[in-house]
Amino acid sequence: MSPDRRTLLRAGLGLTAAFASGTQMNTPAQANSNDRSRLKGELSHDEAVRAAAADDFGRIIRKEPRAVLKPAESEDIATVMRWAAERGLKVAARGQGHSTYGRSLTDGIVVDMRGLNRIGDVEADRIVVEAGAT
Repeated sequence: MSPDRRTLLRAGLGLTAAFASGTQMNTPAQANSNDRSRLKGELSHDEAVRAAAADDFGRIIRKEPRAVLKPAESEDIATVMRWAAERGLKVAARGQGHSTYGRSLTDGIVVDMRGLNRIGDVEADRIVVEAGAT
């Protein structure tokens, strides 16, 4: 069974808090090529992509990330979380950017969840969706 939205959000928020006080490196571009080659999504260092993920919805808080992950599957998130943990980088989950007071922002790596928008099982008492589904 694939993880549901609540499971992914709990994991992302819990790990973000755990890594919040770590040491930081200069750039994620220094990652081992084997780490990045496992990604099916895209880890972007492009200035325009990073700038687009730097503001919260109300434009109250601004933090430009070192990189933005656009995952193709949940395993991409797990891979980047492990990589970031080894380097003491912060990771923030971002949907539509409507978080309270910049909680989807970081100077580490932002995970853009909008691409994970598949809708899974629809039952009488629940619907299983990915983190970017609206």
